Amino acid sequence: MAAVWGEGTVSRFFGGGVIFPHNCVVRIQKKQHWLGDNYAQDGPVGNDVRRTNVPDIRVAFRHETFLEELLILAQSFKHGVVDVSS
Repeated sequence: MAAVWGEGTVSRFFGGGVIFPHNCVVRIQKKQHWLGDNYAQDGPVGNDVRRTNVPDIRVAFRHETFLEELLILAQSFKHGVVDVSS
């Protein structure tokens, strides 16, 4: 599923390199310090298991599941299954 979306899809989907809503420099520096320099990369590429204590296989599973859910939502919107007027 990840191959359909491509690398960096989550970041592009949310309009930038970082998904988090408040992108001030201090927060970015803190995230880099605690999560590693690649924290903004999608999936296991952005995971530093020594810092997060989350295995790459778990991050890969979560990322794949997230992309599948995005695809389902996108298809639902495309086919008018989801009503966004409410």
